[in-house]
Amino acid sequence: MNKYINNSLSTYLFAEPNFLDGFAFIIDIGANLKTYNFSKSNKESDYKALFTDWAMVGKDLEDAINNFEYQTELSE
Repeated sequence: MNKYINNSLSTYLFAEPNFLDGFAFIIDIGANLKTYNFSKSNKESDYKALFTDWAMVGKDLEDAINNFEYQTELSE
C-alpha cells in the first residue's frame, strides 16, 4: 500500500498549522517557521495530488456503499 493513502486528504500539499503554530507566526519576524509539504519535482507533486484526490474518491465510494448497506439492513 502506498504511503500517501494514510494521508489521503485533498489538502495534502498545504500546511496545516495548529493554534501554537499560529501564535508562533505572530512573533516570527523573519518568517523562519513557515513550513510546507513539498515535493522534489513538479511530477512528484502532481502524482501526490492526483493520488490523494483519487484516494478521496475511493473513500467516498466506500462510505456510500457502507451507508447503503447499513440503510438496507435497517429497512429489512
